Amino acid sequence: MKALEVLNENTRPLVDIQIAEIISINKLNSENPSQIRSTIDKVRNHLRSLKNLNFELNPLSDAIILHALSYKVDKESQRLFHLNLTTTKVPSLDEFISFLELRCIQLEAVIKPPEIVAKNVPIKHKTTSGLINL
Repeated sequence: MKALEVLNENTRPLVDIQIAEIISINKLNSENPSQIRSTIDKVRNHLRSLKNLNFELNPLSDAIILHALSYKVDKESQRLFHLNLTTTKVPSLDEFISFLELRCIQLEAVIKPPEIVAKNVPIKHKTTSGLINL
C-alpha cells in the first residue's frame, strides 16, 4: 500500500510516459481507416490517463498535440484537414479528432476490403463452340 501511495505522489514519470507515447505514435503512410482509428484511440487513451493525473488540456497543449499529430497522419488527410478549415483561428484538438473520425467513415465507404475486391473477377463463359469468351 505504501508503494502505491509513493507512486501516486510521484506523477512526473507517469506524465512523461503518456506524453512520450503520444509523441511516438507511428506515422501513417496510407489512407487506412483502421490505422487512423487506432491512432485516435491511442491519443484518447493517453489524454484520459493524463486527465486522471489532473493534467487538463488547454489551448496551448491542444495546439502542440494537434501539430505533432497532424504530421502522423497520411498526406491526403493532412491536406483535406487544412482545406476544411473555415477560419484563420487555430483549430482545437477535438476538431482534428472529429475530422479524423469523419475521414475514417469516408474511407470505409470508398475502400473495399481485399476479399471483396478479389470477388469482382470477371467470370469466363463457355460458348457453343467450346471456346472461352472473356
